[in-house]
Amino acid sequence: MHVCTCRVVYAPYQVFKVMGVEGPQPQPIWGNTLLYKRLGEKKMFEHLHCVYGAVCGFYLGEKPYLLVVDLKMLKEILVDAAENFSTCDNEDSAFGIHGRPPSLLPCVGKEWQRFRDIFMAAFSPVKLMTMAPLLENIHKRLLETLNKAETSEDSIEMWSLCCSVSLEALCCQLEEKAVFLKRGENKLTNAIKLFFQSTTHAEGENVQLNTVGVWNIITTALMSLRRLGKRIEAHNEFKNITEAVSEIVGQYRDQQNKIQRQESEKRNVKPGKLQRRFTAPPLSYPMKLLPPKSFLRVLVEGLRSKNLTDADVVSCCVIFLLAGYETIASTLAHTCYVLALNNLLQEKLCATIDAYFKRNPMVTLFNASEEIEYLDMIVQESLRLHPPTSKIIRHCVEPCVVRGVSFAPGTRVIVPLDLIHRLSDQWEEPDQFKPERMRQAPDEFCHMPFGEGPQHCVGMEFALMVVKITLIEILRVYKFIKAPNTQVPLQSKEGSTRKPTSGIYLRIKKRSIYKYSVVTGV
Repeated sequence: MHVCTCRVVYAPYQVFKVMGVEGPQPQPIWGNTLLYKRLGEKKMFEHLHCVYGAVCGFYLGEKPYLLVVDLKMLKEILVDAAENFSTCDNEDSAFGIHGRPPSLLPCVGKEWQRFRDIFMAAFSPVKLMTMAPLLENIHKRLLETLNKAETSEDSIEMWSLCCSVSLEALCCQLEEKAVFLKRGENKLTNAIKLFFQSTTHAEGENVQLNTVGVWNIITTALMSLRRLGKRIEAHNEFKNITEAVSEIVGQYRDQQNKIQRQESEKRNVKPGKLQRRFTAPPLSYPMKLLPPKSFLRVLVEGLRSKNLTDADVVSCCVIFLLAGYETIASTLAHTCYVLALNNLLQEKLCATIDAYFKRNPMVTLFNASEEIEYLDMIVQESLRLHPPTSKIIRHCVEPCVVRGVSFAPGTRVIVPLDLIHRLSDQWEEPDQFKPERMRQAPDEFCHMPFGEGPQHCVGMEFALMVVKITLIEILRVYKFIKAPNTQVPLQSKEGSTRKPTSGIYLRIKKRSIYKYSVVTGV
């Protein structure tokens, strides 16, 4: 009996003693859950860093988590020894802290490298340039929506609006017509919305209470049932997303096969005047006038070179949708928020955009998004203060030693982005919005909103392109103003990504002087 008690109560909490890592004393069964519940995640990480240093350990229940703020150790974990760490854990196969669906989790090792290479090729600068023109119709509808809000002088909820923009931007890359800004809805968009609603939780909801009172036991059981219900709901919506994407890919494949058959039949006909127009050599497009291509088309055209199956294409499209939806929305919405709170910086950005288009009247929106340096500084500083997710998690899959610390398989490493992005020894006035600090590239491991190393966010460049092009189109006509119901400071909740607790309410005002809009022509 005594041996069984030791194994159940004390043995799980020897991990960090063996590793030689300090941390708060865990309680049997509950670990450090009381501290987590009392302080909340963000303040708990700050407390642990202040008391125990840049590398320390804590337990949620019996699960050990290593909090790493040491930048040199992070470099080894995320880059040098990245093959020993994974973004997922088989034990958290349903929905762990990240809320990721189980069907995406097995992509590790060589399998993940294969998909990473596919995404890196699909999001090359030339490919992104061909995707950018597909966003134009979205921006037309967005500006129409903003014009109505500006006319009514009511505040507008930017988080919901940015989610709609993100959803349309992603769907148009699958050649799927989703007019979500016009209240349109289909099976795919509805499933994506419901999926992310089911993976959202308030801070601390995914851990259990730590005292043994009868009421707390009942509350813990109810919370567990609620989490189970959310997991089942998310699994069902993920299945619906996969089915909808499969239909889109199948329809696209059938359409392309039909076109190929028609072209093949035309080649077998003696060419006349009309036929010669189809057999003429294709135009050689200059770099700024490349024909538009969707993400789906880029994938399908790469089937032979990458040995992709239809299932691979569906998997890539699903990852593209789920990884991009709230990442794009969060970056765009929080950037609008910080611009509204910093009017002088917003005016400077508007003047910079106007001056750029005055010098380059025929430039494409893609080139503008790449070449306006101050816009990139604004977005990067916004990402420093409001990264899409508050933490990065890695799971040790192979035993290794990193800077004298022995990692056993199963060890969970937490990289607290909120804490690292505001380290006082790395950033001057870390809580202030100062985009000029981004003129000189910061240490890559004290600013990594999309992660670092081989397992960083592969859709980072696409997300930044959508955000910057959207901001350019908005700020050429409107500016953001703090509304009476704008929440300061902004409170957030965690799910698959960070999202505002009560929305982001801002007012929209038409600029007194603005230049010609590339999209709207006004």
